[in-house]
Amino acid sequence: MATARPWSRGREESRSAGIRESTRCWDASVFGLGGTFSFTGITQPWLREGAKAWALDDIPRRRGKSGKTTVQRTLTSLSRFSTSLHLSRDDHGVDLPVLGRVDITAFLGRLSFLNDRGDISDCTQYMTVRDTRRVLTRLRTLGLTKPGQPLHGLADDFALRQQDIPDDPEDSEAGRDLRAEVMRQLCAKPRLP
Repeated sequence: MATARPWSRGREESRSAGIRESTRCWDASVFGLGGTFSFTGITQPWLREGAKAWALDDIPRRRGKSGKTTVQRTLTSLSRFSTSLHLSRDDHGVDLPVLGRVDITAFLGRLSFLNDRGDISDCTQYMTVRDTRRVLTRLRTLGLTKPGQPLHGLADDFALRQQDIPDDPEDSEAGRDLRAEVMRQLCAKPRLP
């Protein structure tokens, strides 16, 4: 008897609507969104299957044009992550159990290099790290690291931490806090004579 995958709750619905898990491009209209969702830039089978499981979990929460854009942006972020694994490892990131923190560090370093060289913007670097962290975390909570699942054997240290995310380049308030002594004076009750 085959074990049901916990991430496959939408599998039957998606299959009946024309989405096959084996394809690298999904018709977004099946989900009420326009265009397609492309998984073609994700070359590691375990990461591509994880991305599909994440998409099946995330897409029902999205509506309108911005929903499709958010999902595809996240898949593009995963493609950048996939490219980093492919370029930095002899096994091209396919051997899941040997991946670790060093691979995360290489990914962060590659994004910084691409940003310094002008290939990606500060915003793209920020969004790529944030999106990849969100998906890797969600894949764990979906149970995809359990035995029999696509990410079984993934090391605990193969994760992006909060401090790995660069400052949001659009956050104009960063670094603009008033010093503590100024705040104390402003907040102190005025004394009446």
